[in-house]
Amino acid sequence: MIKTNSVLTSAISACLFAFVANVAQAAPDTEWQSLNQQFKDLAQAGKYDEALPIAKREVELAQKKNDVSLGTSLSNLGDALCAQGQFAEAQQNYRRAASVNERVLGQSHPSVAADLIKMGALFLAEDQADQAEALFKRAQGINDKLASGTKVDLGGVLDKLGETYIAYGEQPQAERLYQRELTVDEAALGPDHADLDKVLDKLANLYRAANRYSDAEPLYKRSIAIKEKAYGQDRPETAYSLNGLATLYVAQRQYGNAEPLAQRALAIYDKSGNPNDQNVALCLNNLAKISRAQNQVPQAETYVKRSLAITEKNLGPEHPDVAARLNELAILLATEGNFPAAEPLVTRALQIYEKTLGPNHPNVAATLSNLAKVERALGHASDADAADKRASAILAMKQ
Repeated sequence: MIKTNSVLTSAISACLFAFVANVAQAAPDTEWQSLNQQFKDLAQAGKYDEALPIAKREVELAQKKNDVSLGTSLSNLGDALCAQGQFAEAQQNYRRAASVNERVLGQSHPSVAADLIKMGALFLAEDQADQAEALFKRAQGINDKLASGTKVDLGGVLDKLGETYIAYGEQPQAERLYQRELTVDEAALGPDHADLDKVLDKLANLYRAANRYSDAEPLYKRSIAIKEKAYGQDRPETAYSLNGLATLYVAQRQYGNAEPLAQRALAIYDKSGNPNDQNVALCLNNLAKISRAQNQVPQAETYVKRSLAITEKNLGPEHPDVAARLNELAILLATEGNFPAAEPLVTRALQIYEKTLGPNHPNVAATLSNLAKVERALGHASDADAADKRASAILAMKQ
């Protein structure tokens, strides 16, 4: 089960607001409509503790009529309960909402699809992937039967859920959502449609981060082919996937394959009129690693310095990505024997990591090890020993 309720709150909220336009409204009932609007406003503000009693009152009123307002109210109550960590009760209310909506509106109504996806999202959060997949498939089946103007944006909701899980480090759930999103979009749009590019990139990035290189490579190549056809060979959209594939090859030390891709991506970005885009920094990072691997240290320094300047401008001087570039530049300077210039860079990187990630993060340990090498080269044996000792203590804590 997902360890933090905030993941579920964000995920279910994404479903709620994606489907709100498709949720059928009941016959005029001033009190119920007022409560329903209050719930929407509170939920949108993330105030589910205040929304919970409102939803319960909605259900009480709706039960007297037993019409479409009951389905809406039960779904609202499920959202509020889920946000409070009451998963079993939330699932029960989603199931009741789907049953009511099927009876009142029919089995192929968008509201039924919305309830099924909420149930699926909750199953996924509880690591019950098979049940989640079955519900997503059922929702897709409903969606396929709907007229274009009434379809639920199933792919969009799955994408938002995937981004939520990625943000909280829950890659397995994100992978299942992106795979389902790709299946949904392929069925609706065809295998070569331009709108497939983003989910292909996201799934490829996910596989690359998990070292599943053979799974990631064909997705990047497919995304590049789609983008070249849809947008052109010299567009930033295409450059993004080119650099993604370059990053994949760099991770596998296939520098000969990586270099022309990263160079092409950088040239596209530079011509696009936005040379300080953060994606430019990502291209430069790849080119710096390639140059370093080829013992072209001065060229690598040039790439890292430009990447550092862009990253500081875009993300701020105390962002962890700035620390990473400082570390890389320090390593390059140390490679050239310029330890006096390397020392303040690695010291600054250490300070940034300690402030942003905490004193016992693995990145702190790695930076301490770099600092120890620099201090030892400068003849500062006691400082080097202290840095090594602290790095070892951090690593021991992580074992």
